[in-house]
Amino acid sequence: MKRLILLVMLGLLTASLAFAGQIRLQSRELIKVSLEVGKNPEGMAVNPVTHKAYVIAEQDTEGDDQYCLFILDNNVVSLRGGAPKKLDLHFGATIQAPKTIPIPNESEYIAIDSTRNLIYVSTKFHAAQDEPPDTGDDSGGEVDAPGGMNPPVLAPVTVLEPVPVTLGTLTVVDGNTDTVIATWYFSPGMEPEGVAVDPVNGVVYVGAKAPEGEAQEDDTCSSGTPIFDVGEPGDVECWTAGHIYAFFVEPEQKAIAFLKDIPAGDDPESVVFVNGMVYAANEDDGTVTVASAVYPDGTGGELLTDLPIPPTQPYGLGVAPYSLGVFYAAGPNPLACTENKFEADKMAAGGGSVFITDDRSRVAKITGIFVMNTVTVAGATQCLEIPNTDGGGANTANNIAYMQKPDKALLYVVSEQNTVAIYNPTTMKLTATITIPGAVHLDAIGVDGAANRVWITDEDLHAVFVLQGACANGTRACGSY
Repeated sequence: MKRLILLVMLGLLTASLAFAGQIRLQSRELIKVSLEVGKNPEGMAVNPVTHKAYVIAEQDTEGDDQYCLFILDNNVVSLRGGAPKKLDLHFGATIQAPKTIPIPNESEYIAIDSTRNLIYVSTKFHAAQDEPPDTGDDSGGEVDAPGGMNPPVLAPVTVLEPVPVTLGTLTVVDGNTDTVIATWYFSPGMEPEGVAVDPVNGVVYVGAKAPEGEAQEDDTCSSGTPIFDVGEPGDVECWTAGHIYAFFVEPEQKAIAFLKDIPAGDDPESVVFVNGMVYAANEDDGTVTVASAVYPDGTGGELLTDLPIPPTQPYGLGVAPYSLGVFYAAGPNPLACTENKFEADKMAAGGGSVFITDDRSRVAKITGIFVMNTVTVAGATQCLEIPNTDGGGANTANNIAYMQKPDKALLYVVSEQNTVAIYNPTTMKLTATITIPGAVHLDAIGVDGAANRVWITDEDLHAVFVLQGACANGTRACGSY
Protein backbone atom coordinates (compact mmCIF):
# COMPACT_ATOMS: atom_id res chain seq x y z
CA MET A 1 0.00 0.00 0.00
CA LYS A 2 2.82 2.43 0.94
CA ARG A 3 4.51 1.68 -2.38
CA LEU A 4 1.23 2.37 -4.24
CA ILE A 5 0.75 5.69 -2.44
CA LEU A 6 4.36 6.63 -3.24
CA LEU A 7 3.86 5.84 -6.93
CA VAL A 8 0.64 7.88 -7.05
CA MET A 9 2.34 10.85 -5.38
CA LEU A 10 5.30 10.54 -7.75
CA GLY A 11 2.93 10.47 -10.71
CA LEU A 12 1.11 13.59 -9.51
CA LEU A 13 4.39 15.40 -8.95
CA THR A 14 5.62 14.46 -12.41
CA ALA A 15 2.38 15.68 -13.99
CA SER A 16 2.57 18.90 -11.99
CA LEU A 17 6.15 19.55 -13.09
CA ALA A 18 5.26 18.77 -16.70
CA PHE A 19 2.36 21.23 -16.53
CA ALA A 20 4.60 23.83 -14.92
CA GLY A 21 7.14 23.26 -17.67
CA GLN A 22 4.49 24.00 -20.29
CA ILE A 23 3.55 27.23 -18.56
CA ARG A 24 7.20 28.21 -18.36
CA LEU A 25 7.76 27.44 -22.02
CA GLN A 26 4.64 29.36 -22.95
CA SER A 27 5.75 32.28 -20.82
CA ARG A 28 9.02 32.32 -22.72
CA GLU A 29 6.91 33.21 -25.74
CA LEU A 30 5.43 36.33 -24.10
CA ILE A 31 7.70 38.58 -22.06
CA LYS A 32 6.99 41.97 -20.57
CA VAL A 33 10.02 44.26 -20.43
CA SER A 34 9.52 47.13 -18.01
CA LEU A 35 11.30 50.34 -18.98
CA GLU A 36 11.31 51.35 -15.29
CA VAL A 37 12.42 54.99 -15.68
CA GLY A 38 11.10 55.13 -19.24
CA LYS A 39 7.62 56.44 -20.00
CA ASN A 40 5.45 56.93 -23.07
CA PRO A 41 7.34 54.60 -25.43
CA GLU A 42 6.19 55.74 -28.87
CA GLY A 43 8.63 54.43 -31.46
CA MET A 44 10.83 51.41 -32.00
CA ALA A 45 12.81 49.43 -34.56
CA VAL A 46 14.76 46.18 -34.51
CA ASN A 47 18.03 45.20 -36.15
CA PRO A 48 17.50 41.59 -37.38
CA VAL A 49 21.26 41.04 -37.59
CA THR A 50 22.26 42.07 -34.05
CA HIS A 51 18.75 41.30 -32.65
CA LYS A 52 18.80 44.59 -30.74
CA ALA A 53 15.60 46.55 -30.30
CA TYR A 54 15.72 50.34 -29.95
CA VAL A 55 12.78 51.95 -28.14
CA ILE A 56 12.12 55.71 -28.04
CA ALA A 57 10.76 56.93 -24.70
CA GLU A 58 11.07 59.66 -22.12
CA GLN A 59 13.51 59.03 -19.30
CA ASP A 60 11.75 60.02 -16.10
CA THR A 61 14.33 61.83 -13.98
CA GLU A 62 14.22 64.18 -11.02
CA GLY A 63 14.92 67.14 -13.30
CA ASP A 64 13.61 67.68 -16.81
CA ASP A 65 12.63 64.55 -18.67
CA GLN A 66 15.19 63.45 -21.25
CA TYR A 67 14.19 61.66 -24.44
CA CYS A 68 16.20 58.49 -24.94
CA LEU A 69 16.71 55.36 -26.94
CA PHE A 70 16.34 52.33 -24.69
CA ILE A 71 18.42 49.41 -25.98
CA LEU A 72 17.08 45.91 -25.50
CA ASP A 73 19.26 43.03 -26.68
CA ASN A 74 19.22 39.23 -26.54
CA ASN A 75 20.10 39.27 -22.84
CA VAL A 76 16.78 40.95 -22.11
CA VAL A 77 14.76 38.13 -23.63
CA SER A 78 17.02 35.18 -22.76
CA LEU A 79 15.52 35.06 -19.25
CA ARG A 80 18.97 34.52 -17.76
CA GLY A 81 19.27 36.31 -14.47
CA GLY A 82 15.55 37.08 -14.32
CA ALA A 83 14.35 33.48 -14.32
CA PRO A 84 13.57 31.67 -11.08
CA LYS A 85 15.90 28.92 -9.96
CA LYS A 86 13.12 26.37 -9.76
CA LEU A 87 10.21 25.46 -11.95
CA ASP A 88 6.92 27.01 -10.85
CA LEU A 89 3.73 28.50 -12.23
CA HIS A 90 4.67 32.12 -11.57
CA PHE A 91 7.31 32.83 -14.15
CA GLY A 92 9.10 36.13 -13.52
CA ALA A 93 9.52 37.83 -16.88
CA THR A 94 9.42 41.52 -16.08
CA ILE A 95 12.93 42.70 -16.87
CA GLN A 96 14.56 46.11 -16.70
CA ALA A 97 15.98 47.66 -19.87
CA PRO A 98 19.75 47.95 -19.41
CA LYS A 99 20.97 50.96 -21.42
CA THR A 100 19.85 54.34 -22.76
CA ILE A 101 21.16 56.82 -25.34
CA PRO A 102 20.02 60.47 -24.99
CA ILE A 103 18.41 62.04 -28.06
CA PRO A 104 17.67 65.75 -28.59
CA ASN A 105 13.88 65.76 -28.45
CA GLU A 106 10.61 63.88 -28.78
CA SER A 107 10.19 61.34 -31.57
CA GLU A 108 8.36 58.23 -32.70
CA TYR A 109 10.31 57.74 -35.93
CA ILE A 110 13.28 55.41 -36.25
CA ALA A 111 14.90 53.31 -38.97
CA ILE A 112 17.82 50.88 -38.99
CA ASP A 113 20.42 50.17 -41.64
CA SER A 114 21.29 46.60 -40.66
CA THR A 115 23.97 46.42 -43.36
CA ARG A 116 26.05 49.21 -41.82
CA ASN A 117 24.57 48.85 -38.31
CA LEU A 118 23.42 52.46 -38.14
CA ILE A 119 20.29 53.71 -36.39
CA TYR A 120 18.52 56.85 -37.60
CA VAL A 121 16.13 58.87 -35.41
CA SER A 122 14.31 62.02 -36.45
CA THR A 123 13.37 64.26 -33.54
CA LYS A 124 10.71 66.95 -33.70
CA PHE A 125 10.91 70.71 -33.72
CA HIS A 126 9.87 72.15 -30.37
CA ALA A 127 9.60 75.75 -29.19
CA ALA A 128 11.06 76.26 -25.74
CA GLN A 129 8.59 79.09 -25.16
CA ASP A 130 5.61 80.55 -26.97
CA GLU A 131 6.55 81.50 -30.49
CA PRO A 132 5.60 84.85 -32.00
CA PRO A 133 2.97 84.71 -34.71
CA ASP A 134 4.27 83.53 -38.05
CA THR A 135 5.00 86.70 -40.01
CA GLY A 136 5.31 84.92 -43.30
CA ASP A 137 8.87 86.20 -43.62
CA ASP A 138 10.55 83.52 -45.69
CA SER A 139 13.78 85.43 -46.15
CA GLY A 140 15.67 82.99 -43.98
CA GLY A 141 17.48 83.19 -40.68
CA GLU A 142 19.49 81.12 -38.28
CA VAL A 143 19.06 80.02 -34.71
CA ASP A 144 22.01 78.69 -32.78
CA ALA A 145 21.76 74.93 -32.41
CA PRO A 146 23.02 72.97 -29.40
CA GLY A 147 26.79 72.88 -29.24
CA GLY A 148 27.11 76.22 -31.01
CA MET A 149 26.51 74.74 -34.46
CA ASN A 150 24.35 76.69 -36.89
CA PRO A 151 21.77 74.58 -38.75
CA PRO A 152 22.02 74.29 -42.52
CA VAL A 153 19.18 76.13 -44.26
CA LEU A 154 17.33 73.54 -46.34
CA ALA A 155 14.06 75.39 -46.74
CA PRO A 156 12.59 78.85 -46.22
CA VAL A 157 12.45 79.64 -42.52
CA THR A 158 10.81 82.19 -40.31
CA VAL A 159 13.16 84.31 -38.22
CA LEU A 160 12.60 83.28 -34.59
CA GLU A 161 15.49 85.01 -32.87
CA PRO A 162 15.76 85.77 -30.03
CA VAL A 163 13.15 83.12 -29.15
CA PRO A 164 15.04 79.96 -28.03
CA VAL A 165 14.03 76.81 -29.83
CA THR A 166 15.01 73.17 -29.97
CA LEU A 167 15.54 72.31 -33.60
CA GLY A 168 14.33 69.21 -35.34
CA THR A 169 17.16 66.77 -36.01
CA LEU A 170 18.31 63.65 -37.76
CA THR A 171 20.34 61.79 -35.14
CA VAL A 172 22.62 58.92 -36.19
CA VAL A 173 23.64 56.17 -33.76
CA ASP A 174 26.45 53.67 -34.36
CA GLY A 175 24.99 50.28 -33.47
CA ASN A 176 28.45 48.85 -32.82
CA THR A 177 29.09 51.23 -29.94
CA ASP A 178 25.53 52.43 -29.26
CA THR A 179 26.67 56.04 -29.30
CA VAL A 180 25.52 59.10 -31.25
CA ILE A 181 28.04 59.83 -34.02
CA ALA A 182 26.36 62.65 -35.97
CA THR A 183 23.41 65.06 -35.78
CA TRP A 184 21.85 67.18 -38.51
CA TYR A 185 19.86 70.26 -37.44
CA PHE A 186 16.91 71.29 -39.61
CA SER A 187 15.81 74.85 -40.23
CA PRO A 188 13.65 76.37 -37.46
CA GLY A 189 10.00 75.40 -37.78
CA MET A 190 10.66 72.29 -39.87
CA GLU A 191 9.32 69.21 -38.11
CA PRO A 192 11.13 65.97 -39.10
CA GLU A 193 8.88 62.91 -38.99
CA GLY A 194 9.07 59.59 -40.84
CA VAL A 195 12.51 58.15 -41.57
CA ALA A 196 13.59 55.30 -43.87
CA VAL A 197 16.80 53.91 -45.33
CA ASP A 198 17.86 52.39 -48.65
CA PRO A 199 20.00 49.46 -47.39
CA VAL A 200 21.79 49.02 -50.70
CA ASN A 201 22.95 52.60 -51.26
CA GLY A 202 22.90 53.73 -47.63
CA VAL A 203 20.75 56.77 -48.42
CA VAL A 204 18.49 58.00 -45.60
CA TYR A 205 15.13 59.68 -46.20
CA VAL A 206 13.38 61.98 -43.70
CA GLY A 207 9.86 63.32 -44.13
CA ALA A 208 9.49 66.85 -42.78
CA LYS A 209 6.37 68.84 -42.04
CA ALA A 210 6.56 72.56 -42.87
CA PRO A 211 5.07 75.23 -40.58
CA GLU A 212 1.30 75.26 -41.14
CA GLY A 213 1.00 79.04 -41.12
CA GLU A 214 -2.31 79.45 -39.27
CA ALA A 215 -2.30 82.95 -37.78
CA GLN A 216 -2.96 83.23 -34.06
CA GLU A 217 -5.12 86.35 -34.12
CA ASP A 218 -7.39 85.94 -37.12
CA ASP A 219 -8.70 83.28 -39.45
CA THR A 220 -6.00 83.61 -42.12
CA CYS A 221 -2.94 81.81 -43.43
CA SER A 222 0.34 83.70 -43.21
CA SER A 223 1.83 80.91 -45.32
CA GLY A 224 0.45 77.87 -47.09
CA THR A 225 -2.87 77.69 -48.95
CA PRO A 226 -6.20 78.31 -47.19
CA ILE A 227 -8.50 75.29 -47.46
CA PHE A 228 -11.84 74.26 -46.00
CA ASP A 229 -11.41 72.97 -42.42
CA VAL A 230 -13.46 69.80 -42.23
CA GLY A 231 -13.02 69.53 -38.46
CA GLU A 232 -14.20 73.05 -37.68
CA PRO A 233 -16.11 74.41 -40.72
CA GLY A 234 -15.98 77.98 -39.46
CA ASP A 235 -12.20 78.03 -39.41
CA VAL A 236 -9.54 78.03 -42.05
CA GLU A 237 -6.85 75.38 -42.43
CA CYS A 238 -3.55 75.95 -44.22
CA TRP A 239 -2.36 73.25 -46.62
CA THR A 240 1.43 73.31 -46.70
CA ALA A 241 3.68 71.19 -48.89
CA GLY A 242 6.06 68.95 -46.95
CA HIS A 243 9.46 67.58 -47.87
CA ILE A 244 11.31 64.30 -48.25
CA TYR A 245 14.95 65.07 -47.53
CA ALA A 246 17.62 62.61 -48.68
CA PHE A 247 20.95 62.28 -46.82
CA PHE A 248 24.08 60.17 -46.90
CA VAL A 249 25.96 59.33 -43.71
CA GLU A 250 29.72 58.75 -43.55
CA PRO A 251 30.16 56.89 -40.24
CA GLU A 252 33.97 57.00 -40.37
CA GLN A 253 33.95 60.79 -40.74
CA LYS A 254 30.90 61.10 -38.48
CA ALA A 255 29.35 63.32 -41.11
CA ILE A 256 25.92 63.71 -42.70
CA ALA A 257 25.70 64.97 -46.30
CA PHE A 258 22.49 66.52 -47.64
CA LEU A 259 21.60 65.11 -51.08
CA LYS A 260 18.14 66.19 -52.22
CA ASP A 261 14.80 67.80 -51.36
CA ILE A 262 11.81 65.95 -52.85
CA PRO A 263 8.40 67.70 -52.61
CA ALA A 264 5.78 65.88 -50.54
CA GLY A 265 2.20 66.51 -49.46
CA ASP A 266 0.89 67.99 -46.23
CA ASP A 267 2.51 66.36 -43.16
CA PRO A 268 4.60 63.34 -44.35
CA GLU A 269 3.93 61.27 -41.24
CA SER A 270 5.61 58.04 -42.31
CA VAL A 271 8.34 57.19 -44.84
CA VAL A 272 9.42 53.80 -46.21
CA PHE A 273 11.75 52.58 -48.95
CA VAL A 274 11.16 49.49 -51.08
CA ASN A 275 11.90 48.24 -54.58
CA GLY A 276 13.93 51.31 -55.57
CA MET A 277 11.24 53.80 -54.48
CA VAL A 278 10.64 56.06 -51.48
CA TYR A 279 7.09 56.56 -50.17
CA ALA A 280 5.77 59.28 -47.87
CA ALA A 281 2.33 59.05 -46.22
CA ASN A 282 0.97 62.58 -46.12
CA GLU A 283 -1.25 62.36 -43.07
CA ASP A 284 -3.15 65.64 -43.33
CA ASP A 285 -4.31 65.32 -46.95
CA GLY A 286 -4.63 61.51 -47.06
CA THR A 287 -2.24 60.94 -49.95
CA VAL A 288 1.04 59.13 -50.62
CA THR A 289 3.97 60.69 -52.47
CA VAL A 290 6.23 58.28 -54.38
CA ALA A 291 9.64 59.08 -55.86
CA SER A 292 12.51 57.13 -57.38
CA ALA A 293 15.60 56.36 -55.31
CA VAL A 294 18.21 59.01 -54.63
CA TYR A 295 21.82 57.93 -55.07
CA PRO A 296 24.86 58.95 -52.99
CA ASP A 297 25.94 61.37 -55.75
CA GLY A 298 22.61 63.22 -55.46
CA THR A 299 21.06 61.96 -58.69
CA GLY A 300 17.61 60.39 -58.84
CA GLY A 301 14.69 61.36 -56.64
CA GLU A 302 12.18 62.05 -59.44
CA LEU A 303 8.51 62.12 -58.52
CA LEU A 304 6.53 59.10 -59.73
CA THR A 305 3.23 60.54 -58.50
CA ASP A 306 1.89 63.97 -59.39
CA LEU A 307 3.39 67.08 -57.86
CA PRO A 308 1.60 67.58 -54.51
CA ILE A 309 -0.95 70.39 -54.71
CA PRO A 310 -3.54 71.83 -52.30
CA PRO A 311 -7.05 70.37 -52.48
CA THR A 312 -9.55 72.29 -54.55
CA GLN A 313 -12.55 70.70 -52.83
CA PRO A 314 -13.32 69.77 -49.21
CA TYR A 315 -11.97 66.35 -48.22
CA GLY A 316 -15.49 65.23 -47.33
CA LEU A 317 -16.43 65.17 -51.02
CA GLY A 318 -13.97 62.32 -51.50
CA VAL A 319 -11.79 63.88 -54.20
CA ALA A 320 -8.07 63.26 -53.73
CA PRO A 321 -5.94 66.43 -54.04
CA TYR A 322 -3.58 64.64 -56.43
CA SER A 323 -2.72 61.22 -57.83
CA LEU A 324 -2.37 58.69 -55.02
CA GLY A 325 -5.20 59.31 -52.57
CA VAL A 326 -4.93 55.91 -50.91
CA PHE A 327 -8.29 55.51 -49.18
CA TYR A 328 -10.35 57.94 -51.27
CA ALA A 329 -11.61 55.24 -53.63
CA ALA A 330 -12.97 53.27 -50.66
CA GLY A 331 -14.93 56.28 -49.44
CA PRO A 332 -14.78 58.01 -46.05
CA ASN A 333 -14.19 55.82 -43.02
CA PRO A 334 -17.50 55.85 -41.09
CA LEU A 335 -15.69 55.16 -37.81
CA ALA A 336 -13.22 58.05 -38.06
CA CYS A 337 -13.56 61.60 -36.80
CA THR A 338 -14.70 64.19 -39.35
CA GLU A 339 -11.21 65.51 -40.11
CA ASN A 340 -9.71 61.99 -40.34
CA LYS A 341 -12.06 60.32 -42.82
CA PHE A 342 -9.25 59.99 -45.39
CA GLU A 343 -6.10 59.77 -43.31
CA ALA A 344 -2.76 58.31 -44.42
CA ASP A 345 -0.75 57.22 -41.41
CA LYS A 346 1.80 54.49 -40.60
CA MET A 347 3.48 52.38 -43.29
CA ALA A 348 5.51 49.19 -43.59
CA ALA A 349 7.36 47.84 -46.62
CA GLY A 350 8.26 44.36 -47.81
CA GLY A 351 7.88 41.90 -50.64
CA GLY A 352 7.99 44.71 -53.18
CA SER A 353 4.91 46.43 -51.74
CA VAL A 354 3.92 49.03 -49.17
CA PHE A 355 1.21 48.61 -46.52
CA ILE A 356 -0.45 51.63 -44.92
CA THR A 357 -3.00 52.28 -42.16
CA ASP A 358 -5.56 55.08 -41.85
CA ASP A 359 -5.15 55.27 -38.05
CA ARG A 360 -8.65 53.93 -37.48
CA SER A 361 -9.52 50.56 -39.02
CA ARG A 362 -8.30 50.27 -42.61
CA VAL A 363 -5.14 48.90 -44.23
CA ALA A 364 -4.21 49.31 -47.89
CA LYS A 365 -1.64 47.54 -50.03
CA ILE A 366 0.29 49.62 -52.59
CA THR A 367 2.47 48.13 -55.32
CA GLY A 368 4.37 50.63 -57.42
CA ILE A 369 2.04 53.64 -57.55
CA PHE A 370 -1.23 51.70 -57.46
CA VAL A 371 -3.51 50.72 -54.58
CA MET A 372 -4.02 46.97 -54.95
CA ASN A 373 -6.31 46.17 -52.03
CA THR A 374 -7.97 47.67 -48.97
CA VAL A 375 -9.13 45.69 -45.92
CA THR A 376 -10.86 46.62 -42.69
CA VAL A 377 -9.56 45.36 -39.34
CA ALA A 378 -12.57 44.49 -37.22
CA GLY A 379 -13.15 45.79 -33.71
CA ALA A 380 -12.59 49.54 -33.97
CA THR A 381 -15.05 51.81 -32.21
CA GLN A 382 -16.55 54.99 -33.62
CA CYS A 383 -15.03 58.40 -32.97
CA LEU A 384 -16.84 60.24 -30.19
CA GLU A 385 -16.59 63.56 -32.05
CA ILE A 386 -15.18 65.56 -29.15
CA PRO A 387 -14.66 69.18 -30.36
CA ASN A 388 -11.08 70.43 -30.75
CA THR A 389 -9.59 66.99 -30.09
CA ASP A 390 -8.69 63.92 -32.07
CA GLY A 391 -11.85 62.35 -30.77
CA GLY A 392 -12.30 59.14 -28.86
CA GLY A 393 -12.84 55.49 -29.52
CA ALA A 394 -10.25 52.75 -29.90
CA ASN A 395 -8.73 51.98 -33.28
CA THR A 396 -7.58 48.68 -34.76
CA ALA A 397 -5.00 50.09 -37.19
CA ASN A 398 -2.62 51.99 -34.94
CA ASN A 399 0.67 50.71 -36.33
CA ILE A 400 1.99 48.15 -38.80
CA ALA A 401 5.02 45.94 -39.54
CA TYR A 402 6.10 43.49 -42.24
CA MET A 403 8.07 40.40 -41.18
CA GLN A 404 9.99 38.33 -43.72
CA LYS A 405 10.76 34.84 -42.44
CA PRO A 406 12.66 32.09 -44.29
CA ASP A 407 9.45 30.24 -45.14
CA LYS A 408 6.80 32.98 -45.30
CA ALA A 409 5.93 36.63 -44.70
CA LEU A 410 3.54 38.07 -42.13
CA LEU A 411 1.89 41.48 -41.84
CA TYR A 412 1.16 42.70 -38.31
CA VAL A 413 -1.45 45.40 -37.59
CA VAL A 414 -1.44 46.73 -34.03
CA SER A 415 -4.59 47.98 -32.33
CA GLU A 416 -4.83 50.50 -29.48
CA GLN A 417 -6.45 47.71 -27.54
CA ASN A 418 -4.78 44.43 -26.56
CA THR A 419 -4.80 42.72 -29.95
CA VAL A 420 -2.62 42.38 -33.04
CA ALA A 421 -4.08 41.21 -36.34
CA ILE A 422 -1.90 39.08 -38.64
CA TYR A 423 -2.48 39.18 -42.40
CA ASN A 424 -1.07 37.27 -45.34
CA PRO A 425 0.62 40.18 -47.18
CA THR A 426 0.16 38.49 -50.56
CA THR A 427 -3.59 37.89 -50.34
CA MET A 428 -4.38 40.40 -47.54
CA LYS A 429 -6.40 37.70 -45.81
CA LEU A 430 -6.61 37.67 -42.02
CA THR A 431 -4.82 34.59 -40.68
CA ALA A 432 -4.86 35.16 -36.91
CA THR A 433 -5.53 37.66 -34.15
CA ILE A 434 -3.14 37.75 -31.21
CA THR A 435 -4.40 38.77 -27.79
CA ILE A 436 -1.77 40.11 -25.39
CA PRO A 437 -2.94 39.61 -21.80
CA GLY A 438 -2.54 42.67 -19.61
CA ALA A 439 -1.91 45.09 -22.48
CA VAL A 440 -3.56 48.51 -22.24
CA HIS A 441 -2.46 50.77 -25.11
CA LEU A 442 -0.34 49.02 -27.73
CA ASP A 443 1.52 51.33 -30.09
CA ALA A 444 4.87 50.93 -31.89
CA ILE A 445 6.02 47.60 -33.33
CA GLY A 446 9.34 46.16 -34.46
CA VAL A 447 9.93 42.71 -35.95
CA ASP A 448 12.88 40.35 -36.22
CA GLY A 449 12.19 37.62 -38.80
CA ALA A 450 15.51 35.86 -38.19
CA ALA A 451 14.68 35.40 -34.50
CA ASN A 452 10.91 35.01 -35.09
CA ARG A 453 10.38 37.79 -32.57
CA VAL A 454 7.93 40.70 -32.37
CA TRP A 455 8.36 43.73 -30.10
CA ILE A 456 5.40 46.00 -29.25
CA THR A 457 5.36 49.02 -26.95
CA ASP A 458 2.58 49.80 -24.49
CA GLU A 459 2.32 53.55 -23.82
CA ASP A 460 0.21 53.28 -20.68
CA LEU A 461 2.25 50.50 -19.05
CA HIS A 462 5.62 52.10 -19.99
CA ALA A 463 6.71 48.68 -21.14
CA VAL A 464 7.49 46.52 -24.17
CA PHE A 465 5.94 43.15 -24.89
CA VAL A 466 8.12 40.57 -26.64
CA LEU A 467 6.35 37.84 -28.62
CA GLN A 468 8.28 34.75 -29.71
CA GLY A 469 7.69 31.34 -31.27
CA ALA A 470 4.11 30.22 -31.83
CA CYS A 471 2.81 33.27 -29.95
CA ALA A 472 4.48 35.59 -32.48
CA ASN A 473 3.12 33.52 -35.38
CA GLY A 474 -0.44 33.58 -34.07
CA THR A 475 -0.57 29.78 -34.09
CA ARG A 476 -0.98 29.47 -30.34
CA ALA A 477 -2.38 31.67 -27.58
CA CYS A 478 0.29 33.76 -25.94
CA GLY A 479 -0.71 32.80 -22.41
CA SER A 480 0.38 35.11 -19.62
CA TYR A 481 3.70 36.61 -18.70
